[in-house]
Amino acid sequence: MACFAAVLLVPLEAASWQSRPVQVVAVGDLLLAGALLPLLDRHGTDYPFLHVRDRLRGADVAVGNLEVPLTRAQTPTPGKDPRAVREGRDYVFRAPPTLAGNLRRAGFDVLSLANNHAMDYGAEGLLETVRVLRAAGIRPVGAGRNVEEATRAVVWRSSGVELAFLAASQILPVGSVATDSSPGIAASRGNYGGRDWRAGLLQRVRAHAAAGRVVVVSVHWGTERASVPDGEQVELAAALAAHGAHAVLGHHPHVLQGMAWVGRTFVAFSLGNFVATPSDRLARESVMVTLWVTSHGVRRVQVQPVWIQAGQPQPLGGEPAARLLSRLDRLSRAFGAAVSPAGEVWPSVRTSNRGGP
Repeated sequence: MACFAAVLLVPLEAASWQSRPVQVVAVGDLLLAGALLPLLDRHGTDYPFLHVRDRLRGADVAVGNLEVPLTRAQTPTPGKDPRAVREGRDYVFRAPPTLAGNLRRAGFDVLSLANNHAMDYGAEGLLETVRVLRAAGIRPVGAGRNVEEATRAVVWRSSGVELAFLAASQILPVGSVATDSSPGIAASRGNYGGRDWRAGLLQRVRAHAAAGRVVVVSVHWGTERASVPDGEQVELAAALAAHGAHAVLGHHPHVLQGMAWVGRTFVAFSLGNFVATPSDRLARESVMVTLWVTSHGVRRVQVQPVWIQAGQPQPLGGEPAARLLSRLDRLSRAFGAAVSPAGEVWPSVRTSNRGGP
């Protein structure tokens, strides 16, 4: 297992003379599909964001993982077994393209498409998703019409700080990975089209860090419903940190996992669901994570606990918030981080990972 070194962060006040810190708000999976669609018909298409849009809009940049293609395409991907889909062992999602406007009004600026549902309706569905997001003013990352576009970073400039957003997936349905001439997503492992995708991702991270950018990497990884990251997550997080990533934002498990400091790199192994209609408690626990960033990296991290009620993320306070933060603290301690009762995420005294909490 990788060593998770605890370090002291530069206090925000000490770093603020260089530039105003940029606030990045990160959230988890946006599952605008299934049982949520009747709720949108009943309550309006802005319904999921009513309790969180002020915070998202107030950020310098708000990011999340869009877990559904926004498309009118009718033909599902052949890369998923129809029998598995019928039996509920796999899923194919789709949502109306008009929801791109709702995501923008909610405050989202950058959305990762590097996940196992971006190609649920094939190249047609993916390309329509990219098109409608851009038309709405949202920058998609981690997928595109070919390898070059799928691996291209979104570079965001704010208050004198340049951030590079990259996205890649370890969960790779058949036919979902981009090639030189066909649409798809960016992978974070494997050898497709003669490319070592993990090495390529690390190379891109290093190049953007060397250019003086703050590098934020979204990774779709891990095991669904697992509250503890697996060894592959831990090892890739350490490799991304070693190559210059400043923050790593994880998705796919659909539940919260612990947070970590790997040297000066902040890692959220899984941000859980954000807009979804899960029935079990762990899948309804969520967070909004605010990163204060200067040109030297992440200077402060704070977690806002969230509860998903009927598809709607709602910020928590009082005892419910305290319980969620306490649980997140327990999940994070094994990975070099502590979560305070105020939601601040700091390096803990423990300096190495020996396994799960």
